[in-house]
Amino acid sequence: MYFLNVFISSMLLIGTCNGSDTRIVKKSSNKKELNTTPANSFDKKDADERNQSTTGQKPRVSATISDSKNEDADEKGSKKIAVDVAAAKQSSKKAPKSGGFNIEDALPAGYVKDGSVDYTSIIQDAISKYSQITFPGFPLLINDSGLKITSNKTLLFMPGSELRLKASSSNKYSILDISNASNVSIINPVLKGDREKHIGTDGEWGMGINISSSTNVNIDGPKVYNCWGDGIYINQPKGHKPSKNINITNALLVKNRRNGISVISVNGLNLVNTEVRGLKEDEGGTRPMAGIDFEPNFSFQELSNITLSKFRTSGMGQNGIQFRLRHLYGPEPGKKLSVTINKHEDIGSPLAAILIETKNEHEYPSISGYINISNSVWTNNERYVMYCLGLNDPGILVNVTNPKIVQQNRPLDKKAAELKIKKFMRSNAKYSLAL
Repeated sequence: MYFLNVFISSMLLIGTCNGSDTRIVKKSSNKKELNTTPANSFDKKDADERNQSTTGQKPRVSATISDSKNEDADEKGSKKIAVDVAAAKQSSKKAPKSGGFNIEDALPAGYVKDGSVDYTSIIQDAISKYSQITFPGFPLLINDSGLKITSNKTLLFMPGSELRLKASSSNKYSILDISNASNVSIINPVLKGDREKHIGTDGEWGMGINISSSTNVNIDGPKVYNCWGDGIYINQPKGHKPSKNINITNALLVKNRRNGISVISVNGLNLVNTEVRGLKEDEGGTRPMAGIDFEPNFSFQELSNITLSKFRTSGMGQNGIQFRLRHLYGPEPGKKLSVTINKHEDIGSPLAAILIETKNEHEYPSISGYINISNSVWTNNERYVMYCLGLNDPGILVNVTNPKIVQQNRPLDKKAAELKIKKFMRSNAKYSLAL
């Protein structure tokens, strides 16, 4: 017997799937709002541009919908997404003070400052030797060996610094590779991949930052663009533990070929004030082309204690946020899922602002947990605001609270919003509506 409880909290009244009863769900959150300050500034031209983008028993569904009436005052007038990459290289924060070993001191006599000479081995030697490393305020070229970041390291990127990847024919690389490490801090990294100069067409695994089976990783102000695969990739290989306590703040991920962020496995992920600008397929993107893709590869992996706050997606090839969970199912009992998304802003994702797939294809033990989605603004989505596949797991509760839906740059009234968001229940879930 499969039941799906999905609550879309608000003021509209919608009947349950058998039409026999109705309810109003009023849901409030006691969770404290994270106090964050956007890392990027936006001008009027940018704002104008983004405004133009745009079995047995049947599952039981009860839902209500409303438009957003209680937007925080500090959000008014600040919904701006488009960011020029060149401007993004400079943080709006005060420039950090340099400290530790400066990479410039290791460069050979006559070194260049235009990013045209490969200094990978010199930089790697310094990272291996020193615990705190400062990158100078000019671009440095590295090859597809990337830079390995081990435990107890702090990397500080000064204004004007940038790591540029030399054109590669490899289908897999990581500009910064944090694997089996702990206590790593990276401040204001600017990473440029080789998407525009890549040699060949194979693969989709060229990453800006790879975090694999690592603990206590803090990354503030990363700017990652034009990678052959994802901007940030969080993984757990077989035989290793999941990454834990990963904190990424003020990230800007632009035109990476596959996803802005892929989360394969993690226990404890906090993303605050993230912006992803994507690629369409006809612009050189490769599927799934999502802002963030939660997609385990094996059942031993996990997705737990995940929080996204102020997550913005625009220009995506398919979905703003997506959950592909079919491979999370397996013989292991007691699996849990816990994801909270607050203030997701999506502009014009062509398939959906959010896609959720919880398809248990082999009747493995149910996964228990939740996906909580609150205070979202979904604008000019071409097909669906939410699109769900195979919602047949009774243990996963999806809560959608206080969404605002905008079409053709106009907020929808309650009835129109309900008709739009009912696509959420596409596929296995059956339902009836009472207005």
